[in-house]
Amino acid sequence: MKHVTTLIVAALLTTTVVFPLQGNADEEQQTQYEMIAVGNHAFGGLVLKGEYQLAVKRITGSRNFAPYATATNLCVALTMLGNYDQAEPRCNEAIKLADKSPVPAPKGWRGIIQLATQRSVAYSNRGVMHILRGNVGGATEDFRTAIERKGKANLSAPTRNLAKVNIVTTAPVVATVIH
Repeated sequence: MKHVTTLIVAALLTTTVVFPLQGNADEEQQTQYEMIAVGNHAFGGLVLKGEYQLAVKRITGSRNFAPYATATNLCVALTMLGNYDQAEPRCNEAIKLADKSPVPAPKGWRGIIQLATQRSVAYSNRGVMHILRGNVGGATEDFRTAIERKGKANLSAPTRNLAKVNIVTTAPVVATVIH
């Protein structure tokens, strides 16, 4: 009986993991990862609208008043354009800037939650860049770090992204941008 219960649980877990990834019959199945843009700074609105080329042009042509947002949005835009060699240093910069943020947070910030969110977002975004580039090991490590770094922040993208890494599929691997 114990063996039958194990098989039933395994079947249910498999169904639970696979079912959400099934698209509509008329859509091509894809494994879709989520990148997070900083929508209210550094031309993040353009990134969220999918205007990646224009966002890169505007971000690189403007003053850098929000370094973390700038690095994050460039990481996302360049990744979405498929320019991984240019995106990687920006993703690394976003991580470095998030890790350098003061603890405790300055007055006016939402405190430690905001810092944890920045750190988690930076690692998760770099993880998506890695997975699109074909670096599964780097992606897995970054998604796990993102989950560890999020603390009490209400951020589910890193967990969803990590769950997709181990799914074997021949379908295209793509990313979307969220806020």
